[in-house]
Amino acid sequence: MALLAPAGPVYQAGTLAGNPIATAAANATLDILT
Repeated sequence: MALLAPAGPVYQAGTLAGNPIATAAANATLDILT
């Protein structure tokens, strides 16, 4: 984690990063596929 922004050189972010609706949709998809 020390390498990720804002402290480090790697920028880790996105539109759906940590979005609870996107996370719930991903979990539902995995439930269907497995």
